[in-house]
Amino acid sequence: MLLKFHKSNYFPLQWDFITKAREYPISGYIGGFGSGKTFILLRRCLLAMLTKLNKEGKSSGLVLYPTYDLANELFVEPFWEMLEKYHIPFQYKKAEHRFVTAAGNIKIYQLQMPQRIVGSEYTWAAIDEMDIESFKNCDMAFKKTLGRMRGCNDAELFIVSTPESFHYCHKIFCEDDSDDRFMVNGKTTDNIYLPQKYVDLLEANYDEKMLKAYRDGQFVNLVGGTYYAFDREKNVAKVDYDPNKPIHIGIDFNADPECAVLIQQYEQAPQIRVFDTLALSHQGDGDLLTERMALTIK
Repeated sequence: MLLKFHKSNYFPLQWDFITKAREYPISGYIGGFGSGKTFILLRRCLLAMLTKLNKEGKSSGLVLYPTYDLANELFVEPFWEMLEKYHIPFQYKKAEHRFVTAAGNIKIYQLQMPQRIVGSEYTWAAIDEMDIESFKNCDMAFKKTLGRMRGCNDAELFIVSTPESFHYCHKIFCEDDSDDRFMVNGKTTDNIYLPQKYVDLLEANYDEKMLKAYRDGQFVNLVGGTYYAFDREKNVAKVDYDPNKPIHIGIDFNADPECAVLIQQYEQAPQIRVFDTLALSHQGDGDLLTERMALTIK
């Protein structure tokens, strides 16, 4: 069948993603909320299904979503509708999470369980919302997928995601020293069909760094520092330790260095008072944090 894609139907960066990006084995559309990531992923999948063919003249696609529920919502239902729109006969085998068409098959897997990815000769693969999954699962899924991209000479892997700090998409497209990759950064404001009130709502409730990530589609450090919204002048004042009051200990194991605070609670404001803070890097002695806290309590 003859399927035409018209430039006027896409935002400029979306058009780059289905034209220029296809010249690279690995490409990414990293964008803010509502920037058209899912829309362009569906079109890119359809295009790959019809053009990335093996020796038998059929395609073999792999699609990855964080969960099957998300895949059903963002991919299965809209892709089903798109196939019907273009009068492409198909079957969807729900138990197998597989689309079967005359042009080729598409198998869906979960990013949460990358160890289950099987198959030997995919001609294309797509990953949606990659950065919301753990770094470990992303790494395994990315490598297992690349290892199976041997169904044709010009197999392609394309990824769309909202940037989540310096997570796995940042590693792929910014940290890895490779010239086989292409990335575009879509903005929420690129989408002329979004209500202006939606953008206003984001701008009224998100701080500068969150707007750079979730509106502008940029990689920014949302967790480093570690608490980037903390203002020492506004949040710090001298407090005394009261030996007659109980001590509460709070530890953040997600920070690097790991952080602990020793606090006491008072009836008068400020009710929660931090009288000491401790830190331990992951390269340090594993018992140092506990020993330091014991010494401080004494």
